[in-house]
Amino acid sequence: MIKSEGRAVDNPISKVLVTDVGRKYFTVMKVRPEDMPEGAPFYATVAQFNIITWHQRTEYIKQYILHPTLEAYQETLDLSRIKRKVQVIFNNFYDTSRLSIEALRAIEKIIDLETKE
Repeated sequence: MIKSEGRAVDNPISKVLVTDVGRKYFTVMKVRPEDMPEGAPFYATVAQFNIITWHQRTEYIKQYILHPTLEAYQETLDLSRIKRKVQVIFNNFYDTSRLSIEALRAIEKIIDLETKE
Protein backbone atom coordinates (compact mmCIF):
# COMPACT_ATOMS: atom_id res chain seq x y z
CA MET A 1 0.00 0.00 0.00
CA ILE A 2 1.31 3.43 -0.87
CA LYS A 3 0.11 6.79 0.43
CA SER A 4 0.93 10.02 -1.38
CA GLU A 5 2.45 12.66 0.86
CA GLY A 6 0.98 15.56 -1.14
CA ARG A 7 0.20 18.32 1.34
CA ALA A 8 -2.40 20.22 -0.69
CA VAL A 9 -4.94 17.44 -1.17
CA ASP A 10 -5.99 14.31 0.66
CA ASN A 11 -4.78 11.65 -1.74
CA PRO A 12 -6.18 8.16 -1.32
CA ILE A 13 -4.11 5.15 -0.49
CA SER A 14 -3.25 2.99 -3.50
CA LYS A 15 -2.25 -0.62 -3.99
CA VAL A 16 1.14 -1.20 -5.57
CA LEU A 17 2.90 -4.09 -7.22
CA VAL A 18 6.61 -4.76 -6.77
CA THR A 19 7.98 -4.85 -10.31
CA ASP A 20 11.72 -5.12 -9.72
CA VAL A 21 14.03 -6.02 -6.83
CA GLY A 22 17.65 -4.95 -6.94
CA ARG A 23 20.55 -5.11 -4.53
CA LYS A 24 19.70 -1.86 -2.70
CA TYR A 25 16.27 -0.80 -3.99
CA PHE A 26 12.97 -2.26 -5.11
CA THR A 27 10.59 -0.67 -7.59
CA VAL A 28 6.81 -0.45 -7.23
CA MET A 29 4.06 0.54 -9.62
CA LYS A 30 0.51 1.58 -8.78
CA VAL A 31 -2.19 -0.97 -9.58
CA ARG A 32 -5.26 0.22 -11.49
CA PRO A 33 -8.20 0.45 -9.02
CA GLU A 34 -10.99 -2.09 -9.63
CA ASP A 35 -13.71 0.56 -9.49
CA MET A 36 -12.07 2.77 -12.14
CA PRO A 37 -13.89 2.82 -15.51
CA GLU A 38 -11.98 1.25 -18.40
CA GLY A 39 -11.61 4.41 -20.48
CA ALA A 40 -10.53 6.65 -17.60
CA PRO A 41 -6.93 7.87 -17.70
CA PHE A 42 -4.66 6.07 -15.24
CA TYR A 43 -1.09 7.02 -14.45
CA ALA A 44 0.89 4.08 -13.10
CA THR A 45 3.30 5.96 -10.87
CA VAL A 46 6.63 4.22 -10.45
CA ALA A 47 8.79 4.76 -7.36
CA GLN A 48 11.86 3.14 -5.83
CA PHE A 49 12.32 2.30 -2.15
CA ASN A 50 15.29 1.17 -0.08
CA ILE A 51 15.09 -2.56 0.65
CA ILE A 52 16.01 -2.18 4.34
CA THR A 53 14.37 1.11 5.41
CA TRP A 54 11.53 1.34 2.88
CA HIS A 55 12.33 5.04 2.43
CA GLN A 56 11.67 6.39 -1.03
CA ARG A 57 14.71 6.93 -3.23
CA THR A 58 14.58 10.52 -4.36
CA GLU A 59 16.80 13.57 -4.72
CA TYR A 60 14.06 15.83 -3.41
CA ILE A 61 11.31 15.53 -0.82
CA LYS A 62 9.76 12.07 -0.61
CA GLN A 63 6.37 11.79 -2.25
CA TYR A 64 5.19 8.44 -0.90
CA ILE A 65 5.14 6.39 2.27
CA LEU A 66 5.02 2.64 1.79
CA HIS A 67 3.01 0.35 4.10
CA PRO A 68 3.06 -3.46 3.88
CA THR A 69 -0.71 -3.83 4.45
CA LEU A 70 -3.84 -1.77 4.86
CA GLU A 71 -3.81 -2.72 8.58
CA ALA A 72 -0.30 -1.25 8.99
CA TYR A 73 -1.52 1.97 7.37
CA GLN A 74 -4.48 2.06 9.77
CA GLU A 75 -2.09 1.57 12.72
CA THR A 76 -0.08 4.56 11.52
CA LEU A 77 -3.25 6.68 11.44
CA ASP A 78 -4.26 5.45 14.91
CA LEU A 79 -0.81 6.20 16.30
CA SER A 80 -0.95 9.78 14.98
CA ARG A 81 -4.44 10.29 16.39
CA ILE A 82 -3.48 8.93 19.83
CA LYS A 83 -0.27 10.99 19.93
CA ARG A 84 -2.27 14.17 19.22
CA LYS A 85 -4.70 13.34 22.06
CA VAL A 86 -1.86 12.67 24.52
CA GLN A 87 -0.05 15.83 23.45
CA VAL A 88 -3.15 17.94 24.09
CA ILE A 89 -3.42 16.55 27.63
CA PHE A 90 0.28 16.64 28.53
CA ASN A 91 1.50 19.66 26.58
CA ASN A 92 0.81 21.78 29.65
CA PHE A 93 1.36 19.08 32.26
CA TYR A 94 0.70 21.36 35.20
CA ASP A 95 -2.92 21.66 34.09
CA THR A 96 -4.02 18.06 34.61
CA SER A 97 -7.36 19.02 36.10
CA ARG A 98 -9.09 17.08 33.32
CA LEU A 99 -7.65 13.81 34.63
CA SER A 100 -8.50 12.11 37.89
CA ILE A 101 -5.78 10.85 40.23
CA GLU A 102 -6.76 7.27 39.30
CA ALA A 103 -6.25 8.03 35.62
CA LEU A 104 -2.85 9.61 36.33
CA ARG A 105 -1.79 6.57 38.39
CA ALA A 106 -2.85 4.24 35.55
CA ILE A 107 -0.83 6.33 33.08
CA GLU A 108 2.15 6.17 35.43
CA LYS A 109 1.92 2.36 35.58
CA ILE A 110 1.86 2.13 31.80
CA ILE A 111 4.85 4.43 31.48
CA ASP A 112 6.75 2.42 34.09
CA LEU A 113 6.00 -0.86 32.28
CA GLU A 114 7.07 0.51 28.90
CA THR A 115 10.28 2.19 30.13
CA LYS A 116 11.69 -0.63 32.30
CA GLU A 117 15.20 -1.60 31.33
